[in-house]
Amino acid sequence: MYNSMFFDDVVFKTRWKPDMDYYSSMFALFADMSIADHGWYYQSKKTDRWKEEVSEDTFKYMWNTFKDEKIRTGLINMCIASNNDWCNLIINDLYKRIPVDFDEDSNILRARYILKLDSDYDYLSEVTKARIANQDHIVRVWERSGLANSKRASFYNFMWDSISRGKGSVEKRLEILKQSLKNEVYSEKILNHCAKRGTKRIKRLAVELLGDSLYSLRRYSNEDDEDALANFIEEKMLLFAGTDDASIVETLVEHISAKNLPWVMPSAANFPWLLRKINRKIERSKEDGF
Repeated sequence: MYNSMFFDDVVFKTRWKPDMDYYSSMFALFADMSIADHGWYYQSKKTDRWKEEVSEDTFKYMWNTFKDEKIRTGLINMCIASNNDWCNLIINDLYKRIPVDFDEDSNILRARYILKLDSDYDYLSEVTKARIANQDHIVRVWERSGLANSKRASFYNFMWDSISRGKGSVEKRLEILKQSLKNEVYSEKILNHCAKRGTKRIKRLAVELLGDSLYSLRRYSNEDDEDALANFIEEKMLLFAGTDDASIVETLVEHISAKNLPWVMPSAANFPWLLRKINRKIERSKEDGF
């Protein structure tokens, strides 16, 4: 997270300096951590609590005083982990000093800082610019970062469309599907493609991950917008209702609401135990008044 080429000459303005009380408290902390008979868990909690209490002025003083790469990396990591407004300003200030070019180091660093500064970053624009410039190594940097962190369906759709048939194509599609759903991006284009033309592995993964999302939404949220999302996810799961795969049918039966289970019945007819499960679920819903 620290790069001397970009940050070595950074000096933050502060008039604060440690006084005797501060040195005394630091010495007491040092003795407690290094000499006292505590376990690693206590030490970890103690250092975490100390980091949370570091003020903006203390941070700036430490940064200006210590130029060691590991210490400054630790200071940056501390800011990234914090929700304090001043930490965001520090990270933003450092980010602005990273050049926007096609150097691999600067792009890797920018991608890491973006995680803190913009949860809805446009990774597709970075990939596009690098592709136009024929900078394949930079394309890979932003593709990796986008797959792990993007919140935009347009990015995953682009990645999906860029896959050509051939060896390894299924694994690539599985990875895009997994990452998009992990980041709660439910691309209609990708899910429709999975339901219509996906391999058995792709269909199984899609239904499994959608089912997990549906379970979490219904269990942990009562918000109206979350209910709308749950209904949307269930709609997309029903795209797979025409399957002849027992594993997919079982997942659908497990997660689909009773009112929509009749759509799964034709496929479940091939698996009597699943058909019985559907009938029991529908009967229970009637008894419960749903």
